[in-house]
Amino acid sequence: MVRTHTHKHTHTNTHTQTHTHTVHNIPVTSNKDDEEPSGLYGFLHVIVHSATGFRESANLYCTLEVDSFGYFVSKAKTRVFRDTAEPHWNEEFEIELEGSQCLRILCYEKCYDKSKLNKDDNEIVDKIMGKGQVQLDPQAVQSKNWHVDVIEMNGIKVEFSMKFTSRDLSLKRTPSKKQSGVFGVKISVVTKRERSKVPYIVRQCIEEVEKRGIDEVGIYRISGVATDIQALKAAFDTNTKDILVMLSDMDINAIAGTLKLYFRELPEPLLTDRLYPAFMEGISLSDPAAKENCMMHLLRSLPDPNLITFLTLLEHLKRVAEKEPVNKMSLHNLATVFGPTLLRPSEAECSKPHLTLASDIWSHDVMAQVQVLLYYLQHPPISITELKKNTLYFSTDV
Repeated sequence: MVRTHTHKHTHTNTHTQTHTHTVHNIPVTSNKDDEEPSGLYGFLHVIVHSATGFRESANLYCTLEVDSFGYFVSKAKTRVFRDTAEPHWNEEFEIELEGSQCLRILCYEKCYDKSKLNKDDNEIVDKIMGKGQVQLDPQAVQSKNWHVDVIEMNGIKVEFSMKFTSRDLSLKRTPSKKQSGVFGVKISVVTKRERSKVPYIVRQCIEEVEKRGIDEVGIYRISGVATDIQALKAAFDTNTKDILVMLSDMDINAIAGTLKLYFRELPEPLLTDRLYPAFMEGISLSDPAAKENCMMHLLRSLPDPNLITFLTLLEHLKRVAEKEPVNKMSLHNLATVFGPTLLRPSEAECSKPHLTLASDIWSHDVMAQVQVLLYYLQHPPISITELKKNTLYFSTDV
């Protein structure tokens, strides 16, 4: 099982293959001077308000991109405003930043015209009307209030607002006092109440994504509209009876976003606070057999609801990655999206005095979290019965 070295090159390749339309090779800040800004880690909330300056009516939408590890990655897309020269989207998105320094907004005209098919890959290419970007200045962005801004591009002006929540704040998991609902409630409480092995919300979101999101470019990476996600969250929390109707009508990125939010708001990460340091150690072992032993032993150490939910999610993400030629989401991309949500240092770890290097620690930790998830994603299917059967052999040598 020497699969551990594959990530060396997947790390660079995934990006280049993935965003053929928007790879603008930005040099990664390699000359690490002390003055070098090291980018923001956390959540950027952006509202795309409206745009003006179009010469004629068209079907218009915007995409939001942020730089991540030196490449621009598309993170959100507004709905198409049809047949207008003055679109008013007023849509809010929450974008996860991983050491980002720039927000880029691109304005497109949606082409429904089949005659404009691109010969090579048979896809209709929408027309870029303009693109512009703003630097994410940590000082400016970190105020608690919304900050309104305008980006100008080719005579088009796009008005948007943004505010930023640093990772330290956004990751503070507030243990829920409420025992009802599912968000922010311990997974064991939810599965017990539902008499289920895997929370209903996880099963339903996965099913819907597999039904109609698996061919969607950037599924799990493109943010859904914040209000849609909040509406789904409320529906799951109150257990409304029309939840299935809502799910079938809702934009698929909002459903993917709701699943990510569920994992992010668990009172403790799915792979638990207790085992976090051990996962970090296990992934850094260089001997493949020792690593395999350790990583399997750690899974066995998880409480049942956590383990079964994790394995269910794992199989789902593998199915999503099988469609990489269509959806552009490789195992590495999916690990990047989910790793930091499923594995997190606990409050105690976070409050250790390393404020000077907070962002370096984050980026190092985040990379290790991504590698842990990638390890399990690249691993042959793991069955619970096999896992439990091996307890006897392994309990002594870890």
